Amino acid sequence: YRLIGIRLEEAAGREERRNGELAQQLERQRRELDDARVGMARFQGKADQASSDLEDLRSTVALLERNAAETNLATAELAAGKDKHISALQYTEESLAAQQCRVREVQLERD
Repeated sequence: YRLIGIRLEEAAGREERRNGELAQQLERQRRELDDARVGMARFQGKADQASSDLEDLRSTVALLERNAAETNLATAELAAGKDKHISALQYTEESLAAQQCRVREVQLERD
């Protein structure tokens, strides 16, 4: 019985050591899992921020495209207005030149 008792104590000691090792391993794996969860949460936060930044960029691009279209339209309107004014100035110059010719003709007729 004594031998059986010694063997049972040895087996119990081995089992206790094994349980301790398993407990340490379990604790280590729990910490690793917690670290992985924290890492995943950080990654999700960064992914959410990147998604938000992408939406901001899309909005900015849309605004820039709208501004470019408005600028192009305004430029075309200015060009059309410029052409209109140039035509009016040319007509005025031609009219003035015609009037000056007429004045010269009248002066020549008087002389």
